[in-house]
Formats: sequence, structure tokens, C-alpha cells
Amino acid sequence: SNFLDYIDDLRYNDTFFHRAPQNFVVQGGGYKHTTAGGFSRVATFSALVNEPGLSNIRGTVAMAKLPGDPNSATSEFFVNLGDNSGLPPALDTENGGFTVFGRVPTSGMALLDNINNLPKGNYAITTGLNLVSLTDVPINAATATAVLDPAELVKISSVGEAPILSYQVLSLNTGVASASITGSDISITGVAKGTTTVQVTATDLDGNTVSQNIAVTVP
Repeated sequence: SNFLDYIDDLRYNDTFFHRAPQNFVVQGGGYKHTTAGGFSRVATFSALVNEPGLSNIRGTVAMAKLPGDPNSATSEFFVNLGDNSGLPPALDTENGGFTVFGRVPTSGMALLDNINNLPKGNYAITTGLNLVSLTDVPINAATATAVLDPAELVKISSVGEAPILSYQVLSLNTGVASASITGSDISITGVAKGTTTVQVTATDLDGNTVSQNIAVTVP
């Protein structure tokens, strides 16, 4: 719910992934950059009560927080690149345990792995009157330069809702009836007398599918 509040309020737009320790996590949600405004912190809602429970395994998304304060999570989040649950740093128990609230689909992890493989740099940025030190910043270039070039940051330009399911429809005998789908609405049009089967297939974000057959008779 907290994560969706930030999305709905457009607070993750123009943010960038500011931390990506090798083979550990990819972290974002803390800082923005625009050409007009430069660097700034993401405006945060109130801190959250920690709610650990799900394990920090590969692909899970969890809230970042301050060291020594389990109830300090606000806008920052990270994606686990491997199983960080039990072995050091043992994110399931460290600092009260890190709250997992989501998961990246299997196909999306390729992008996170690409970010993990980018060169990293340590940089100081100015947000308002504050100087902030960032470590392991992924840089979208052949090498991480000594001076940070904002154009090479891995940025999130905008965030929106992704449909969990997509649908396909197929008439097994188009000579009897044709079928089409718009969103989740199916249209079946009779062509000639007879019987056919219309197959509807739903696919989730991991590529798993389930199908249902509908018997159609054109009198």
C-alpha cells in the first residue's frame, strides 16, 4: 500500500537506482534528477511499522530502512538479486528483518541482472543544501567516470500499472465463427452454420498460461 501511494503520487518519476552492490541488491526510490531541478530527495510519507514475513530471495522487492531502526522505511526499496534470506547479511533477520512486499516477474529479472553488471562508482551529490555520499551507483556507460554524469544514471522516467494477466482468443474453426478480444471482452461472430470451439488463454507476467474452451454453435 505504501509503495502504491508513492506511485500514485508520481513520486518515483525521474528517480534513479542509486545503489547496486555487486550480486546483492539494486536499490532505488530515494533520489531524483531532472535537467531543470538537478538532484533532490524523494519527498516521503510517514515511516512504516516493519512487517517482515516473506523471505528475501531472488526477485523479491523489499523496503530499505535506516541501520538500527526497523521502523524507518519510507520511499526506498530494493530488489534482491540472489537469496539474501539466511546467510550474511541475512536480510530476513537483520535490523528486525526487511519487509518483502512484492516480486519482479521472471522475465523482468534480466533487466535487474543487466543493472548489476554495469560499472559502479562512488559519488557525492548535492540535494538542496545537503551533500550526500552515494556508493556503488550503477552507471550506464562503458566505465564509471570519476565525475558523475547524470545522463548516465539508470533512471525511472515514469511508473504505471502493469496488467497481471493478458488474454488471447482463438476460434478452432473460423469457417463457423470468428473470435476477437478487447481487454477482457470477447466478441464471437457467426460465419456459417455449424459448431466450433473458442479457446481463451490467459498468460501471467511469469509466462504461465491457462486455457478454457467454449463450445459455440451457429444455428
